[in-house]
Amino acid sequence: MNEITVTLKSVVTTDTGINVNICYSTPDGGDWYAILGNLTLGNNQFPAWGGSFMSEIKADRTKKGQRCVAIIYQIPDKSMITTPFVFTLLKIGAVPREIPPCENLQNRLDTNPKIAAYGLQVKCNANNDGSITAKLLSHSSGTSDADAQKALDDVLCSIQ
Repeated sequence: MNEITVTLKSVVTTDTGINVNICYSTPDGGDWYAILGNLTLGNNQFPAWGGSFMSEIKADRTKKGQRCVAIIYQIPDKSMITTPFVFTLLKIGAVPREIPPCENLQNRLDTNPKIAAYGLQVKCNANNDGSITAKLLSHSSGTSDADAQKALDDVLCSIQ
């Protein structure tokens, strides 16, 4: 969805529940996180107890990145663990880094292969409330105005 692919790597039962290991693509060098939903076992739902970072390959101007995480679900009674079960990701988004907002946006643009392919040039202004305003200045001749604006909007919408 939205050019982010999620791959289920493994599901492991433990003494305390279920660990779901996933990898997801990252469209740029932003600090991307999965917002975790519940695990459903029959009529029971269990919130994600936590997660742990496993590995990351950062995106660059030529290729997307990938982040892998283990999602931990605590199940109070092991006999409840049956198949099928469903786990949910609510969202995958990039959390702004602790740098000035326009610098964060520029880093995201500089490491996004789609933005590089479209040749986008963007002007960013930081607002007093911490938000930003970004204006598309130009793009490559092979890219339509609509495609260029959509690519920029996609990056802006992924900033939480």
